[in-house]
Amino acid sequence: MPRVGLDLKVDTSEAMALADKLGASLSGEQLDRLMYRTLKETARKVRTETKRAVVQDYAVTQGFVAAGIKEPRMGGGGGRWSCIIPMDGKRGVIGQTFHASGGKRSKRGYHLKLRATILRGQRSELPAKMEHQGGNPPFMAGGVAFTRTTKQRLPIARVVGLGVPQMPINESRPKVEAAIQKYMIERLEHNFQHMFGK
Repeated sequence: MPRVGLDLKVDTSEAMALADKLGASLSGEQLDRLMYRTLKETARKVRTETKRAVVQDYAVTQGFVAAGIKEPRMGGGGGRWSCIIPMDGKRGVIGQTFHASGGKRSKRGYHLKLRATILRGQRSELPAKMEHQGGNPPFMAGGVAFTRTTKQRLPIARVVGLGVPQMPINESRPKVEAAIQKYMIERLEHNFQHMFGK
């Protein structure tokens, strides 16, 4: 079963039901070959389908998403194949990966709240204090959001948002699942016809 991100397990029950139906006319070895090929092809498609889905929901580029999706790892055999697609990558930087504004004092001396576009078409307000990065307010410098990690002026650290592994298991989950399920069934039918001419 393809696995994306931290804990997204794609429901392949429909594809498995079709495989059982097709497998009635195949030997165990033939069915094993069919499933291995189908799963491997589907795993290769995950990068494409994931980046397409994620950029619809998150204000990131396809390149940012693709860089966090690693090569599929096949395992098993004898009719019990598995596939894991590792995902990693650094969290997107506010003001760099995700467009941001605010975080400075206005002409009247009021502190403007820092906002970032993480979800496409929406602006999120950053917390008044970055509790997980020292507990100090965020601020903009050179177009990038920073926060002080101690009570001193330095050191400072960039403020980050979501990383690639979180995106397919949050907002983009339904799209990613649907795309993988659809492609797997298409490849299963195609491979059956191509490999066995039935």
